[in-house]
Amino acid sequence: TESTLYIGNDGGAYAVNLSTLGITSLNTMINVGQIQGIGPLPPSGSKLIAGFQDNGTQIFSGTPGWSFAETGDGGFALFDQQDPNYAYHTFASSGGSPNISMSTTGGISWSSDTPSTNLLNALTGAGDRGATFYPPLASDPGTAHRVLFAAQFVYASTDGMVTWTQQSTSDLTSGTCASTFCEAGDVEFSPVDHTKAWAVAMNDSGVGFEISNTTQATSNSGATWTNQTANFNSAAGASANVNSQITGVTPDPFNASTAYVTISGFKASTGVSHVFKTINFGSNWSDVTGDLPDIPVLRLLVDNQDATGKTLLAATDIGVFRSTNGGTNWVQISPSTASGTLPSVPVFDIEQSGSGVIYIGTHGRGAYKLTVTAPTVTPTATATKTATATATGGTPTPTKTATATATATRTATATATGGTPTATKTATPTATATATRTATATATRTATATATATGGTPTPTATATATATPTPTATPTPEPDKLRFKPK
Repeated sequence: TESTLYIGNDGGAYAVNLSTLGITSLNTMINVGQIQGIGPLPPSGSKLIAGFQDNGTQIFSGTPGWSFAETGDGGFALFDQQDPNYAYHTFASSGGSPNISMSTTGGISWSSDTPSTNLLNALTGAGDRGATFYPPLASDPGTAHRVLFAAQFVYASTDGMVTWTQQSTSDLTSGTCASTFCEAGDVEFSPVDHTKAWAVAMNDSGVGFEISNTTQATSNSGATWTNQTANFNSAAGASANVNSQITGVTPDPFNASTAYVTISGFKASTGVSHVFKTINFGSNWSDVTGDLPDIPVLRLLVDNQDATGKTLLAATDIGVFRSTNGGTNWVQISPSTASGTLPSVPVFDIEQSGSGVIYIGTHGRGAYKLTVTAPTVTPTATATKTATATATGGTPTPTKTATATATATRTATATATGGTPTATKTATPTATATATRTATATATRTATATATATGGTPTPTATATATATPTPTATPTPEPDKLRFKPK
């Protein structure tokens, strides 16, 4: 007689002892979590909260293994940007009724009944059609305990999601939207100016997605959100919002007027590219898809460790791609099929802590951590020509300055060491540096001959030559990037 029953479900694999009915988890060494949203602890990223489809909201504290915060369908999950003792998440919404939860203990204990009831009352009072299945949240980067929630309209809480007010009467959705499936799918504050925020509402059955933004994000009522969809269609193509699906909006961490939107689908079918950028708060858009493969892009991250704003990471249906030149060229991170590397899997969310730690939430293979160390360049000495001359009269030619310029080129390829799911994968890209400076110049001046009356013979003064002496120039030595992945 068999004594053990094995069960497989959307929570993993388990063994049941038929004699004692004891259940043993068999999930220690497999990564199969379906993550919807992921949020690192600010500013360090040493702790992580994530919403798992059908497997609750869980917390990772730095060592392998997750602890359950709450059960149910986990959605958006994040810590308060000013007070990380506060944490927030959404459940899957049934019939448009939003279910949310908040913690004041860093995720140890949670409260959902009162926050959810108060939010539903706010939506009902506004005549809102209801929230999408995984409704979005955003924590105010400038004010503790202040949160935005988006559905057909935007709502604000100033007490950590306990009570809610309608923040705006501006409809975020298409005028022909008639269901909760075309409500807001993402809402984001600008990280550098919390008066500005963005929201995107989804395309459902061809009604068209919508892109909106506001300069009144700090208002708790009466704010105006402006529809920027027509401007987007001018760049992406007529009816682009009807022919494709938007997946998210990403405000730039350095410039409050710059933002990106990501598009799903396949351009071969929709005619719409996958990554678009605005540098003037939505008035104009440009296609920065570059040579990214024609695959659905689900989220985008602008690396906050690259002050140029040109390092982008695109979360796609087949993994993560990275660009270091603003989207012109992309390289897949861990494209290898070797055991232990980041697999070709849909990446539903990608987030970064203030200290630069990047977390990736996949739909089917759990969570990964990506650490990128930017190259450092040794100080560059400036060559200065110093003229020294002894002569009567005249003015030396002005000195010239030559400056050495370093250019670092970084190539990243992740390689796994070991084959278990907990292996650490370390990539060592190469970096090259070139130094250029202007040629050495010699400044020459000639003194004017001066005639003296003695004996009637003119006595010319000597000609003086100023010799320029450049100071030594240091050679830049960049360190290569370091990328490490750790499946949890």
